[in-house]
Amino acid sequence: CRSSGVGHGNSMTRPTVCRSRCAPGGLLCISSIKLKPTKDRIMRTPHTFIGGIGSFIPELVSVKSAVEQGLSPAENMTEHELEGAAVAGEIPAPEMGLRAARKAIERSGANPEDMGLLLYASSWHQGPLGWLPHTYLQHYLLGGESLAVEVRQGCSGMFAALELGAGYLQSSSGTQDVLLV
Repeated sequence: CRSSGVGHGNSMTRPTVCRSRCAPGGLLCISSIKLKPTKDRIMRTPHTFIGGIGSFIPELVSVKSAVEQGLSPAENMTEHELEGAAVAGEIPAPEMGLRAARKAIERSGANPEDMGLLLYASSWHQGPLGWLPHTYLQHYLLGGESLAVEVRQGCSGMFAALELGAGYLQSSSGTQDVLLV
């Protein structure tokens, strides 16, 4: 967390507790900071902030190439006026999430060992039968000590994870971070 002046005039305050919270997938790193409340600073999730964002974008190919490879029907490309497509090829979704999460953590300045919770949002099966993608990230990103949970809410999974992560941060007294993937 960096305090470059929060507030207005005499209401400026310094953080009393500052911890980075990370979350990926639309990878978000959430930070918790405790400030004296003022009338002009109203938030739905007080003291909870994004600390870093990471992303991973696979190889980009032209529309022509995507259609020729059978990756998308030509009418979809035309209807949506697409000019290209990102093709992951053999890279599975959890690996893309891992790469994006690493960037988010790096940008936030957080320590992976400080993550108390990893929330992995998904909308479809993510690997071999019985395989759990969130434990893959837990092992290779956080060292396996943090609680890791998959949030299967389809397209709204990241919003659900954000709400759960914010609740966790508010109840954890600012002692651990949250990673959303």
